[in-house]
Amino acid sequence: MTEQLPNSMSDWTDLIKQALSVWAAGAEDSARLESLSVVRARLPGADLHTAVESLLEEAMERVEARSPRYAELLRLRFRENKNARIIGNKLSLAESTVYRSQREALQALTEVVIEMESSARGTLVAQFETRLEAP
Repeated sequence: MTEQLPNSMSDWTDLIKQALSVWAAGAEDSARLESLSVVRARLPGADLHTAVESLLEEAMERVEARSPRYAELLRLRFRENKNARIIGNKLSLAESTVYRSQREALQALTEVVIEMESSARGTLVAQFETRLEAP
């Protein structure tokens, strides 16, 4: 693990945008994503691209439970690679509203991934603590 976890919310958002580019276009530059425990947990038996896709699918399901509209917008924008005008027509939104909603949806997705990462790290810490000898 050569990369550290993001420190700020904007760094996390940038990381999620990178993950979405992997999800949508199969981008090859996904090395930063490997630093996430939640991605590494999905790596046994899968390649990095598949692990990132698995993470995003699970995160999108959680976003959808909270806000189906956000999940639909993100899927249209990043999975189906639709532009804002087409999404606006489909969802009956002005193009500027699509961009604002996209920022909000990215924020929601980022928060979900942070929660998932925190949980994965907590599990790892618990596993490491069970290996420690009693004082």
